[in-house]
Amino acid sequence: MKLRNQIASRLKTLMDSNPSLSTQSKLEKKSGVAQATIGRILRSETDTRVDTLLSIAEAFGKPLSYFLEVTGNVDKAPDFSPARKAPLISWIQAGSWHEACDPLQPGDGEDWYDVPAGTSESAFWLRVVGDSMTSPAGLSVPEGSFILVEPGLSPDNGRLVVAKLTDTNEVTFKKLIIDGGRKFLKPLNPAYPMLEINSNCHIVGVVTESKQRL
Repeated sequence: MKLRNQIASRLKTLMDSNPSLSTQSKLEKKSGVAQATIGRILRSETDTRVDTLLSIAEAFGKPLSYFLEVTGNVDKAPDFSPARKAPLISWIQAGSWHEACDPLQPGDGEDWYDVPAGTSESAFWLRVVGDSMTSPAGLSVPEGSFILVEPGLSPDNGRLVVAKLTDTNEVTFKKLIIDGGRKFLKPLNPAYPMLEINSNCHIVGVVTESKQRL
């Protein structure tokens, strides 16, 4: 709880001192984190996911340690050090991942990469193709990045997801927007249009981390 309070206090300080990011709506636009999530963080109501916190930190030009660095009598931050590995698979494999009998043994996985502690055994990595998630400002996931996909997480509003469109059999990586009961897949690149989805779409998993290998 003390760590929650520390994160809330430091986020409020940043928002108060940055007029361009002083409201939850402005911060959502810059960071890609939903206003509802930002509100819960500010009220110390949730243990913030590391990928969410990283997006907020980057919006302010701060390192993740700004929020998690322990000072004084504060609970120690969770250990996010790598605990095991998950496979890098193809987009074709990702489309049928939920149908696999044994997702831990994909057989033809291209490689295996470290994942944070607490990552589920069904998680996998994908290499981003195309520039639809490359944004000129705020959160951006450029082509060539590696994204970690968690099939078991709830695809809440504002989360980045990997989805399979059943009409075209296409697998795509986008931001999920839920508005008034309607659902959309939104690219981070404003040059691409949003796509409304319904029963023609299966959410493969939620993206919890992205990284680039040089």
